[in-house]
Amino acid sequence: MSEVKEINLRIANLAPIQLKVSSDDELSWRKAADSINNLWKTWSLRFPDRSPQDILGMMTLRFAQAFEVSNIQLEEAKKAFDQIEQTLDTLLVDDLSEN
Repeated sequence: MSEVKEINLRIANLAPIQLKVSSDDELSWRKAADSINNLWKTWSLRFPDRSPQDILGMMTLRFAQAFEVSNIQLEEAKKAFDQIEQTLDTLLVDDLSEN
């Protein structure tokens, strides 16, 4: 069982966010914050005329789109796995029935 710990993450130029996370999940939270902050820095320089709220909104849309693409890819991988499993089952049944 993993220990629950309190961590502080800073996103963009906002106040730190305090979270209670399992020690198993801490790295994924920190990587997520790093991804957000890297995109924040890039887009803040790319769109200097946009407000921080606009940039955060654009980032939210970008991450949501990436999440949806990941879900589609996961579904496609599941279908491919199911097809492979069916093919293997058919081959095994055919092989057993021949013996």
